[in-house]
Amino acid sequence: MNEYDRFNEGKDAAREIKDAVKEGADQVVSTARTTAANVAETATDKFNEVRDEAQDKLGDLYVRTVDYVRDQPIPALGFAALGGAVLALLLRRGGG
Repeated sequence: MNEYDRFNEGKDAAREIKDAVKEGADQVVSTARTTAANVAETATDKFNEVRDEAQDKLGDLYVRTVDYVRDQPIPALGFAALGGAVLALLLRRGGG
């Protein structure tokens, strides 16, 4: 075997290594993309679940508040006036 043959063997081996590295890199990129997509989907699902729960609780709170105001108008008016007075006091102190 002469130097030319050894050079060609080395070149072929280098090409095989390069192809293997490229294939491995492509697999890593593909796996990363799939993982990122799965994480994004899971996060979106969890966000939607929490949002739906919050909307349900807010709806329940709204119904309970309306029922309370309807059933207890005088105390509800007192709470509203007290809340307004506290808010005005806080705003006055914050601006002064």
